Amino acid sequence: MKTFAWDGDPGTVKAWRAAGFQPVVLPSTELVPALTTRMIDCVGQLPLYMLTTRAFERAHHLVDLPWGFVLGATVVRRETWERVPADLRPTLLAIAAEAGERIDADARRLEGEAIVAMARSGLSIIPVDRGAWSAALERAWPVLRGEVVPAPFFDAVVAARDACRAAALAPTPERHATRAAPEGSLSATRR
Repeated sequence: MKTFAWDGDPGTVKAWRAAGFQPVVLPSTELVPALTTRMIDCVGQLPLYMLTTRAFERAHHLVDLPWGFVLGATVVRRETWERVPADLRPTLLAIAAEAGERIDADARRLEGEAIVAMARSGLSIIPVDRGAWSAALERAWPVLRGEVVPAPFFDAVVAARDACRAAALAPTPERHATRAAPEGSLSATRR
């Protein structure tokens, strides 16, 4: 499958190849023309991006595989943080955590709305075997770890992901009390 790869990111190109794809290196400004001319078959992008750029009109299909959210961070230099009075730091951290949760919820909502809007405009949502996709993408990990992402950071993210998955599977009273999402709802179709 010929997939879009960012110009100037040779590590990611190598990772796509390791996963079994045929990366086509292009600047982002060429994404829509490349889809139109079938120079590429696939682009790994967030639904909101595909909707707002109208690139989905050239793609025709969306693989039902959650790709990810745009990540961001607020970075504060240690010297600056240490100038903040110690008694205010917990309050600032709590405010930042609350804002992060709100932004995460908004991102998930906007992604879901983008998928619904694109489907209404004729985009086909294609169910896939997520295990097979995960296996293919994990073949790229040895390249990603170290060449694209620093190894300690990569390892920390994988460990955090595994911890979140383990926590999600752990039985809790709240989980037993919740009901399944109604059939046809976005949460039911995106699992």
